[in-house]
Amino acid sequence: VHDGLLIAKVVNNEVRSRLVLQETELREVYKERQERYQQVGEQTISHILFLVPQEASSREEERLRAQAESVLQQLQKGGDFAALARQYSSGPSAERGGLLGTFRPGDLLPEFEAVVATLKPGELSNIVRTPVGLHIIRVDARQQGGVRTFEDVQEEIRMEVLRNRTEQKYQEWLAALRQQAYIKILYEG
Repeated sequence: VHDGLLIAKVVNNEVRSRLVLQETELREVYKERQERYQQVGEQTISHILFLVPQEASSREEERLRAQAESVLQQLQKGGDFAALARQYSSGPSAERGGLLGTFRPGDLLPEFEAVVATLKPGELSNIVRTPVGLHIIRVDARQQGGVRTFEDVQEEIRMEVLRNRTEQKYQEWLAALRQQAYIKILYEG
């Protein structure tokens, strides 16, 4: 342990302490790698699920659709989404007031996602059929995608550049030490 600390201290003194990074260099790296700092938009979604078993008869599905229509009408008249989700939803999100969570494009069932893409925050969908069942969907919030700012990623870039430069300078320093070293090999055969 002592030797390792001593080596780290020498490397830090001989290599890392001599590295200087300018903000302009960091900004250049940011511009070169901007696609790396792209953020995908996300949306927070709630739903009320009326689970339709695969073996359900058309009569059973119609009963569930009628129930979903009734709940949708209550919502359109100002009903409390969370309370109605707790009361009627068949999914595990029911106990959270229908809150499914925050998702990126491609995370959801295609039928579900197609409807979510058309909704504004706070807006309700009509009844949506998926392989799981019938849904009433609400988009709670939508965060737009975009490129993270330089200020947001500056420290991340600084650490990466510093790590790469330290490794490069360390290898150069070792090579110089090897050239300066006098090594005599005694071999008795």
